[in-house]
Amino acid sequence: MTTSLHRDPLMSDLFECFRGFKTLMRRVAAPHELSGTHMQALRVLFLQRCSTMSRLTDCMHVSPGASTGIIDRLCKLGLVDRTPHPEDRRVVQVCLTEKGQEFVLALQQEMLHEFNQVRAKLSEAEQEAVSAGLHVLAKAFQASATHPQG
Repeated sequence: MTTSLHRDPLMSDLFECFRGFKTLMRRVAAPHELSGTHMQALRVLFLQRCSTMSRLTDCMHVSPGASTGIIDRLCKLGLVDRTPHPEDRRVVQVCLTEKGQEFVLALQQEMLHEFNQVRAKLSEAEQEAVSAGLHVLAKAFQASATHPQG
């Protein structure tokens, strides 16, 4: 007998964590008139410094049209630059500007502050248990992505 997705306690808790984290991210992004997807693009660019539009689209799991709109908005804010790739002018490259790097660092501090307010509601033992559990789950997801079951 299979358990309903909504009745599985682990899945239910994961959904609630995702929902809570998404709410936290929106709360940090909203004053800057950004969406969670804008935040995701900034994070990818912060980690990679520069990316092609196609790689950015893949990393964000959005359509090419959606990624174009996201990058248009970030360009207007002066957070990213879009230029032809130095080795292949047919390819568009997107790079975080200096202003963008500073902005992402400031957003990270805001996110950390908000997250720490939530984390402070947990005991030290609860924090350690959550951290250990998430680490194990992340490794399982990574292993599943590397070696999917057929």
